[in-house]
Amino acid sequence: MWGSRARIGALLAALLLAAAPLRAWQDPFGQWTAGAYLQVLEINRPAGGLPPTGSLDAWGDAAGGYTWDGLHGRALDIRLTGPLGFDGFSAALETSTDFNATALADCFAQWDSPAGTLRLGQEYLPFGAEEQVSKKDLVTIQRGLAWGFENYGHVQPWGLQLASQRGWGLRWDGDAAADGFRVRGQAGAFEFGSGDCLNVLGGGGRVELAWSAGWAGASAGWSTLLGRAHLETPPAQFVPLGAPQGAEPVQGAGFGGPAPLLAWGPDARLDLGLLHGSAEIALESLDHGMRGGGQATAWLDCDGALRALGAGPGWSALGLYARWEQASSSFADGVHRAGSLFRAATLGVRLPLGWAPASLKVERLRVSDDDFGGILPDGDITQAQLQLVL
Repeated sequence: MWGSRARIGALLAALLLAAAPLRAWQDPFGQWTAGAYLQVLEINRPAGGLPPTGSLDAWGDAAGGYTWDGLHGRALDIRLTGPLGFDGFSAALETSTDFNATALADCFAQWDSPAGTLRLGQEYLPFGAEEQVSKKDLVTIQRGLAWGFENYGHVQPWGLQLASQRGWGLRWDGDAAADGFRVRGQAGAFEFGSGDCLNVLGGGGRVELAWSAGWAGASAGWSTLLGRAHLETPPAQFVPLGAPQGAEPVQGAGFGGPAPLLAWGPDARLDLGLLHGSAEIALESLDHGMRGGGQATAWLDCDGALRALGAGPGWSALGLYARWEQASSSFADGVHRAGSLFRAATLGVRLPLGWAPASLKVERLRVSDDDFGGILPDGDITQAQLQLVL
């Protein structure tokens, strides 16, 4: 894990110096522009805060979760966007690194037609409300349990990773509005991969009905994804970590060959001036098992109140938020029993940094599950994320 404080500090300084020319850059052949954002995460686990048998680090590494304390680079994404030389046609290219590996994130051509926007290439699937939001624009530091919660490896295998992937395919987005109402549709067909399957060929989308009138607004959406997953997971027996000495082994699920995939779920949002709330449920049926989760989030944007008190626009990013979520799965993974229920509660604050195009989020998390109780029994997790957007 890339954990050198000196190197992160040097990178922050270099990006700050490059902010103005990067945002103003245009190529000599058109109107292509460049942008980037950096996320640096500080995690503090309580002393001795490992679950029974000390499985946190081993399974965190295996599942791709965070297993470390201290300051670490979390993401550095660089994006190029611009026209293709034809009316209504453009393209985007984005690379992303977590400071362990660099991957191609977005790579697509786009046509803004009268009937909506068509994209061909690699991008996110049109499934889920929170999944359509870039991680730099999330209310919280990370996405919820249903989308592959970054809880140090313990619940990431249970998230809906099959439905929260980027894939190669064709996507359509369109909307229509009248008299304060708006209908938005998203649809696409993709081939995409996941950690426990070779590939998935599927299609689906999301529809949303929204209403707004002055300081108030509301929306409701529904997502559906149908596909065919090619799985290679042999059956195996294991004793769940944390089980008492001499406990009987549990039979894990095995898959062979193609399996049908169905994912679905509703979402809703309510806006009342400075106060906002959202809720979402996502469920997935894969062959003979199910997994899924839900979350409810509330947040307060303080910029309007502060402006009324005379504060400048630099405080527009200030906000408070809280989230409750849970997830479960009928699949066993060698750590947890089938049907284990995971829960997480988050309290956080978002602070602007007026000296840079940056913001700071600080969160306190409490995570528990049916197998371990409190995953960190000696206390909660504190994490802080510095984000710089160029």
